[in-house]
Amino acid sequence: MNWANIRQATEEDLALQRVKKYCSTRWPKAQKNVPCDVQSYWPSRDTLHTADGIVFGSDRIVIPVRLRSHMLNLIDQSHFGMEKCKAKARQLVYWPRMTADIERTISACDTCAKFQCSPQREPMIPYSIPPNRFEKVAMDIMTWCGQDYLVMVDYYSKYPELLPLQDKTAKTIVEHTKSVCARHSIPMEIV
Repeated sequence: MNWANIRQATEEDLALQRVKKYCSTRWPKAQKNVPCDVQSYWPSRDTLHTADGIVFGSDRIVIPVRLRSHMLNLIDQSHFGMEKCKAKARQLVYWPRMTADIERTISACDTCAKFQCSPQREPMIPYSIPPNRFEKVAMDIMTWCGQDYLVMVDYYSKYPELLPLQDKTAKTIVEHTKSVCARHSIPMEIV
């Protein structure tokens, strides 16, 4: 694909011909006054301009409809994956709904799917077992059958405390935590 191809396809694209006309004169005051085939260019009308028979959006080339499938194939040739292909395309070219077209093309590519990065597994981090009971305690709030509970588990003995909560305010949680600490001891660490 070269400048001559893009220029020729722009000349054949009726919507881009209207865009070129609006760029050389001026855009209508309201979007409803723009023909349907040009409406998709309305949001970027302030950045559109022409040079050498080609329409540009800022410094990106506006690709005519006839060349978009070819451009999508060129974008997908690298098989860099969804985000890198979209980022590279956004630097060089533009057309309305380009991102959706790229996503559809990359999603349908077998090679991209084969080499797509799967989420990296996080390694299990073992926790240290404290030397005494209730030195390290895990706390969380859970809901079961519509009732909220404060759950406290000792790391040493795995002994659970399950305390029903009337509400989840800090005052209520502190009161329940104090009652557990009075029975067992004050933990050195709370997770």
